[in-house]
Amino acid sequence: MNFTTEYLLEHTGNKTLNINDTVDLTSAGTKAGFLLYDYLIPAIGTLIIILNLAVVISSGLILKKGQQPRSTYLFLGNVAMTDLITGVAVVFGQAFPKGKRDHYLCAVQLGMIVSSTLTSVYSVGLIAVDRFLYILHGMKYQTWVYPTRARLLICLSWMIGLIIGFMPLLGWYGNTDNGNICWFIVLAPKELVLLTVLMGVIPIILVLFLYSIILYHAVKKIIQLQQSENRSNGNIDDDPSSGNIRMFRGGGNKSESDLDELPQQEEKGFLRFFKKKPSNSVKAPNKWKAIKVVLFTTGSFVITWSPYFITSLIYVFNCDIDNTSKKMQDNEIFNSKSLGNSRIHE
Repeated sequence: MNFTTEYLLEHTGNKTLNINDTVDLTSAGTKAGFLLYDYLIPAIGTLIIILNLAVVISSGLILKKGQQPRSTYLFLGNVAMTDLITGVAVVFGQAFPKGKRDHYLCAVQLGMIVSSTLTSVYSVGLIAVDRFLYILHGMKYQTWVYPTRARLLICLSWMIGLIIGFMPLLGWYGNTDNGNICWFIVLAPKELVLLTVLMGVIPIILVLFLYSIILYHAVKKIIQLQQSENRSNGNIDDDPSSGNIRMFRGGGNKSESDLDELPQQEEKGFLRFFKKKPSNSVKAPNKWKAIKVVLFTTGSFVITWSPYFITSLIYVFNCDIDNTSKKMQDNEIFNSKSLGNSRIHE
């Protein structure tokens, strides 16, 4: 048996879109998908709440102890807070009785998710700026970044997220069939979806740019240290007449008697069997390790967020009047999946 729902989507250009949404409710795949969604999403949302609540509490305790740098912990705590709100909104949307939903409740729920999502992305961008200044401009870091300014930047990121996220509640919205079809791409007109994507891409580009600069300077510094180490190891006194090569390792002020007594002193006592053999070699910094750390940090951020924005752009430019609602459902599934990946990553 097929269930057909006809609903109307209104757009700003005085255009209307009639969509025949045909869903086979008897299909085993459809039933399994709905069942998996009903159980999996609340479970993930609950896990998000628990983990991020722990991070928020730990960040608060660290700030209370005066741990430095305070601005960094403020940004990290704000990321956890945004993800906590996202988890609450997701669980609330699943737990609230479907028969009592309406358009405004849908707008509030999705507004919480979109606003916290954008704020989370901007908070990660602020962390990138914070690390950039801390690593490359350490002497001026305290002058440029301090707790009061960090709080103002956090408030600004929340202001941007709240304004864009709750625009549908303020009047810029499509038709959700009175909350029965509570999808972001249905609630928000295409222009608002595009605006959300553009605002979300800015921090991603900023993160890529800043971490690329950090990586460049890190690799450059490691190469300099390795060259300095090589020159230090090659600091020798070469006497051409005798052909003898002597390496200077320090300790020139010690007499021969002192040097003879050292092995005897080290051999005294039973604990000599447990002493670790001293090593004159110091492990040099590894540029590949620095590269892997930066690539993992930026890659995980970009990979988890890019599908969310890419599928939104696909909807804006590809889901036109002639498309069926099945494509819109597919895009919404990808949006939900990538959003979940982003929450887990954060």
